[in-house]
Amino acid sequence: MNFTDIVQFLLYVIPGFISIEYFRSRFPARARTDFITIAWSIVFGVGITSLLIWLDSHSLHGLLGYQPTGFPSLPFLASLVASGFLIGILRVGLRQSRFVLSRHFPELKWLAPDVNSIWARVNQTGTDQWAVVFLEEDVQYLGYIRYFRNDPDANDQDFLLAESFRVDKNRRVMYKVNGVGVYLNTRDVRRIEFLDGFVSKAQTNRTQRKEKRTT
Repeated sequence: MNFTDIVQFLLYVIPGFISIEYFRSRFPARARTDFITIAWSIVFGVGITSLLIWLDSHSLHGLLGYQPTGFPSLPFLASLVASGFLIGILRVGLRQSRFVLSRHFPELKWLAPDVNSIWARVNQTGTDQWAVVFLEEDVQYLGYIRYFRNDPDANDQDFLLAESFRVDKNRRVMYKVNGVGVYLNTRDVRRIEFLDGFVSKAQTNRTQRKEKRTT
C-alpha cells in the first residue's frame, strides 16, 4: 500500500471518526475495541465521503476540488471535517429529541433511548426530584443532583448535590450548606432516595427561581 492509497483510505475514515467521537463525547458509552471503532468509522465515513464526492461532481461543479488520486484539496478536506461534525451534531440532536418527546408525551415513551446505566437514567436531563444521600455513620444530605459524571468505564462517579442541607434521620434540617453544594462520590454513598413532591422552603425557593428564569 503506497502513500496515495493510505490517503484515500483516510478520506473514508475521517468524517465517520469525527462523527462517532463527537457523539460519544455527549453520550458516553463503554470503551470499544479499536477494530469496532475503525469499522464504524468506515461505515459512517464511506457514506459521508461518497455523498460529498457526488455533490461535488453533480451539484457543486467541482467547487470542493475532489480528485480521485493524489493528496486531496484543502476545500475537500475541510468539507470532510465539517461534515463529520455536522452528522455528529444531527445524531446528538436526534437522540435528545427522543428524550424530550418520550418525557412529554406518554404515548411516545417507547422512543426513549436506552442509556445502559441506571445512574445516567435517573439523572438524565429533565429529572427534577430531591435526593436524600446516605453516607457512612448515618450522615445524610438533602438536595438535588445538579452535576454528575457519567463514565461507563469508571467504577465510581462523582456528583454535586446543590441547594443541600445536612439533615438528621427524621429529615429535620440541621444546617444549610452555604455555597454551591456538597461534592460527593458514589464510592462513599450507601444509598440515594429520590423524593417526589417533597415540600420544603428550599424547594419553594428553587421553584420561584425557575419561574423567574422562564418569564
